[in-house]
Amino acid sequence: MSNADGAVAVLVHGAWHGGWCWEPVVAELEGRGHTVRTIDLPSRGNPAGDLHGDAQAVRELVESLGRPVVLVGHSYGGAVITEASSGTADIKHLVYLTAVVPDVGESVLEAGQAALAEAGGTPAGEQGAVTDAPANDVMEIHEDGTMSCRPDRAVDLFYHDCDPAVAARAVAALVSQPAMTFSQAPNGAGWKEHPSTYVVCTDDHVLDEAGQRAFARRCNDVVVLSTSHSPFFSDPAGVADVVERLIES
Repeated sequence: MSNADGAVAVLVHGAWHGGWCWEPVVAELEGRGHTVRTIDLPSRGNPAGDLHGDAQAVRELVESLGRPVVLVGHSYGGAVITEASSGTADIKHLVYLTAVVPDVGESVLEAGQAALAEAGGTPAGEQGAVTDAPANDVMEIHEDGTMSCRPDRAVDLFYHDCDPAVAARAVAALVSQPAMTFSQAPNGAGWKEHPSTYVVCTDDHVLDEAGQRAFARRCNDVVVLSTSHSPFFSDPAGVADVVERLIES
């Protein structure tokens, strides 16, 4: 099947990752005849990077395509697509893949704390790393204002249900992330303007299910996958199924 004139899937990675993490999902979608684009966010490994620069890069990519876009954000990427999609006409649908869904003026950190408080949970993983960075044993804080995940903790945090060889390659590919990206707030909330789907991952060690479901209340639809924080590795077909449905709807 060819989708030469249909919607394009644009996949936006989360903190510490890169466009490389979407490769299994890209293979699934392209194998089904769909057009897919990924991006390396400007903040990855860049002490001067920030949320707004990431959002602008995604916005420019979307606008350059000249076609409807199903815009997918994973984890921190949820904040990026929230700002990038605001006021952007070509958005067909937003997908928050175990992601933060901040409001205008609400940082990733604040959104995560609010979701966890609403759910009655406690900070863990990505949000915990920001709320208690000096004390926790997950993140290393660097003098240049970036933070990185300790390699010995990364598999349990991100990839515990993934093939060990895939997980090892992923850990080796992780880069530092500017801490400021977690304290900046989006200037617009595209989920108030466009239809959206939240994908809850029930075995996530970064953002627990209750916190995800709190975020999902801001979206129009909810899909559930029984995976870790990295469904692009452990269930790429499941992720592709969600995106394909929205491309073809």
